[in-house]
Amino acid sequence: MGARRIGTPRSLTRRRLLALVVLLVIAGLYVDPVQKYLRVTALLDSQQAEVRALERRRDELARRAAWLEGNGGIIAAARACGWIMPGERPIIVAGVPERDRTPCS
Repeated sequence: MGARRIGTPRSLTRRRLLALVVLLVIAGLYVDPVQKYLRVTALLDSQQAEVRALERRRDELARRAAWLEGNGGIIAAARACGWIMPGERPIIVAGVPERDRTPCS
């Protein structure tokens, strides 16, 4: 009786090679959508951070606008810029370093 051959090594290698090619094609089809998803996620995160920063700036400007609505806020802002009221005499002190402040414009 002769020995039975279950399969030739050549056909087994072809099957493995075919399976590998199929897996590579499937993986290749997933690369672009995954990269797109990662790009969109990063873009969304940066835009959400920008929105939060703009909301904080809006709130700050709303507080400043409310402060400037009254005469007290306007007078305080004018004094911070170095303005004086009519009839007041300016006093200039030499040798004092300037404070860090936002420019008046």
